[in-house]
This record gives sequence, C-alpha cells and structure tokens, in this order.
Amino acid sequence: MLGASLISTALGTRLPGLGSIYLSQTLQFLGPVYIGDTLTVRITVKKVNEKKSIVTLDTACENQTW
Repeated sequence: MLGASLISTALGTRLPGLGSIYLSQTLQFLGPVYIGDTLTVRITVKKVNEKKSIVTLDTACENQTW
C-alpha cells in the first residue's frame, strides 16, 4: 500500500490541479515493497474529457529492480 499512497498523495496534492476530485482508483499489486527500496511513480494522462472536466490518468509504481 506504500506505492498506492504515493500515487494518492501525488493526485491529491499536485495533479491534475487545484480543486481536483479523486473519483476512483483500481490497484494491481505485482510484487512487494521492502524497506530500503527506491520507488519511482509515473503518472500519464490517458484521456481528457473537456466537456465533463474529467482527466483519466494511468499510474505505475516501480521499485529499483523492475
């Protein structure tokens, strides 16, 4: 859940902007995260619906060996 919390923090405090509302998140865990791991979080804009002001993001969290 550490990786998920990093993504949640980025979306809640930095992206996509002031006043954003977090609608949903789907998680898939592919391996453990250990103390001392170096994590890289990548967030990519997948789709923008300007009419409804909704941005769909693709996120990934990887450790130093993935």
